[in-house]
This record gives sequence, structure tokens and C-alpha cells, in this order.
Amino acid sequence: MEVVERTPEDVMIDAASVLSALADQAEAVLAGVAESIEAWRVDGERSPARIEAARALCLASGRARHAVTSAVVLAAGAAEQSRLHRDDAECTTRVWMARHVGVSRREAAVLCRGAEALGRFPSVEDALLEGEIAPGHLDALAGIIPARMRGAELADVVELVTELMPILLETARTTTVDEFELFCNHVRARLDQDGAPDRSGEPSRLYLSKLFDGRWALNGDLCGDEGAILHTILADVMAPFAPQRVTRRPLTPRPTTLRATRRVECRPS
Repeated sequence: MEVVERTPEDVMIDAASVLSALADQAEAVLAGVAESIEAWRVDGERSPARIEAARALCLASGRARHAVTSAVVLAAGAAEQSRLHRDDAECTTRVWMARHVGVSRREAAVLCRGAEALGRFPSVEDALLEGEIAPGHLDALAGIIPARMRGAELADVVELVTELMPILLETARTTTVDEFELFCNHVRARLDQDGAPDRSGEPSRLYLSKLFDGRWALNGDLCGDEGAILHTILADVMAPFAPQRVTRRPLTPRPTTLRATRRVECRPS
């Protein structure tokens, strides 16, 4: 019997089929879950069976979320390696993910950063796929390396973080996402003691784009002097359109009526 070797593309297509089937199954039961929650809300009872059902749903949803988020992180890595964004004339994978996967640009940046971390640290990928760490732990790990680093500086930091990875993963296994994020922030501060470069001397950057309704959007950042000049100009231009402040007459205080009080002392007879 001839064994046909599966290509990476075959694995991707099979995974897409499985995930699509799981999505269909999940969507089929969500309406029933919503109706059940509404029934609970109406009667307002609290029973052991209801508590157990809610607990089971929350834990199963958390497990499903872990699997789905891991799948989307891996998909972001696949999109980056295949340069998928070029086929749709998008500038980066993050922009493509935000447009086609239904997430915000910030979420797309988190997913792509996680995919980059999986490519750099194989032990992190194993821990994520085996359920030892959550996607939130992965995001905290990915944020240790400052995005501004390039070249030899980046290679040195990656090597150092690789040496620290056993400690980082052990900490991730025993802490919550919030606790681990704080821990990773401390590690990042030790690695990036120089901090971000001073931008005070950089030139101003402005980007003007026309919107679909005929209006214009202005974005960018200015140096201190040019920003102050533009602020003054805009203040003068917008002054006629500023809402007028209404001066109110001060209220005349009413005379206070003082009531005499009599102190009553109780003495023993």
C-alpha cells in the first residue's frame, strides 16, 4: 500500500475544514444557550443544577476560546509566511487580518505579535498547543521584546530571552494572565534600560487622506515648536465657532431664619 505524504498545504486545508465544521456546530447551539439564559433571568432561581450547568458552560467556552485563539495566532503566522496580504493589495499582514478576520487593528497586532513569538521560541509554541499557558500569557511573552529593536540588538535580546524562557514558562504556568503580564513588564524594563529613543529632534510627519464622504482626515505627529504654532492657528480659526459661554447672575442668598432652641437638662429628682 502506497503511503501518500501530506504536504503542509494539505494540513492547512484539513485544519480549515475542521475549524469550519466546529464553527457550524457552535453556531447551532448558541441560540439555545441564549434562550436558556433568558429563561433563567425570568424565574431568577438559583439551584445547584443551574450552578453546575453555568460552570460547565464557562469552562468549556474558555477551552474553546483557547483553541480558537491559538488557531488564529497560527493562522496569522501562516498569513505572514505566505505574504497573503500582497494578493489583496494590503500593506501588512496586520492590516489584512483586521480587514478579513473581523478583528480590530489592535487585536490583529496582538495576534501577529504572538505568531512572531511562536516563530522565535519553539518551547512557547509547545506550551501553548499543550494548554500549559493561555493566549494571554503568549501576548505578555511577545511583549517582552521592544518593537523598536532591530539587527544585532534584536538578535542579542532574543538570545537572552531564549535563555530565560524556562523561568518565564514556569512562571506563566503558576500565575494568572494579569500577574504574568506584570512580571513580563519588569523583565522588559530590565532588557530595555535605554528606553525608547528621544524623538524631540525628529521632523514632523503629517498624512492627509480624503474620506468617502468628501471630507478630509489629517493624521500625524508634530515636533514641539510646529505643534505649538499649529495649535495657535487652529485656536484662532475655530474661535468663531466655539460655543458662547453664558454669564449667569449670581444668586442672592435668602435670609436665614434662626430658630431659638431651648436646652433641656434632665436632672435626677
